[in-house]
Amino acid sequence: MSTLYIDLKYAGFLSGRLKNFKQVKAHHYKFSHSCEDDKFGRLKARAYLFPAGDGLNVYCHHCGLSKTLGSFMREVDPNLFQEYRLETFKESHSPSAEKISSILPIVEEEDPPPSVEEDSIVYLDSLPVDHPVLRYVEGRKIPKEFYSKIGVVYNFNRFAGKYVESFRTKKKKYPRLVFPFFKKDGSVSMYACRAFGQEQPKYIKLTVDEKADHIYGLWRIDESKDIFALEGQIDSLFLENAISVGSADYGSEWIRKHRDKVVIVPDSDYKRNPQVYKSLDNAVRSGFRIALLPETIPWKDINDCVVKGNMSSKFLQETLISNIVQGPKAMLELSFRKKF
Repeated sequence: MSTLYIDLKYAGFLSGRLKNFKQVKAHHYKFSHSCEDDKFGRLKARAYLFPAGDGLNVYCHHCGLSKTLGSFMREVDPNLFQEYRLETFKESHSPSAEKISSILPIVEEEDPPPSVEEDSIVYLDSLPVDHPVLRYVEGRKIPKEFYSKIGVVYNFNRFAGKYVESFRTKKKKYPRLVFPFFKKDGSVSMYACRAFGQEQPKYIKLTVDEKADHIYGLWRIDESKDIFALEGQIDSLFLENAISVGSADYGSEWIRKHRDKVVIVPDSDYKRNPQVYKSLDNAVRSGFRIALLPETIPWKDINDCVVKGNMSSKFLQETLISNIVQGPKAMLELSFRKKF
């Protein structure tokens, strides 16, 4: 199984720990290894990160170091390595790779016939109990009350071609999990389509209504109460009165309009990713409240807390409510947790 996309993600997290880190071309990076002597001034960047096999390798032209990214990370940042190891283990043991692809295989179509079922959403509550997609979502512990709001498309390119012209010429047939962005009136403004296997990008969004608010979960919230704003669609389903805003995007018109009610719940990557940290810091400085899970909880997001940490939705809800901060206190808490 290729883990290149995971290695690229963690190379970004690690970049803040490496001197003179710089991308030289796609998937290739250079930096100054610790073996180099900096007493004479500016360091040369003689160490490289580059694709090799299923992931990234590290090689230093100064000392001859040659390791996989994981082995190198274990020495440079042991805590980050533990997160990396858990994520690679999770991907390698995902039911999507062994079960879903075997029953819903990826194929190249020579002359694909039209099929209503293949390019339409089949909602989870209509699938047989032994269906591999159901086993996948059960593994993620997604609450069954939302099965009527989540679906699968068996031929994603055909489905996506209805909304984006570039997908119409693609022949590959493969499935994706679909999260419709329902509006209050029940209509759909967008679809977030998640890959089961290694297809990139992991999420593809298809816009249905350009003018609508592209916020996942609007159909189930009470705007008179505090609203938890998370990054992932799946994460939001474990909390009451919660929405998903995507990749740390807190600048949308809807979010700004509801600033007095929104409480931001970020994934843990803000600690190591400068871009994510900056987005969160800007939101705090503009008046938003945030709720950070205690440092004693090692998981990267709410879904991991439920699946890996066996934590209940009620416990997580109560924990977040008791950890809401704002203003200078929130900025200070962020600065304490920053690891770059």
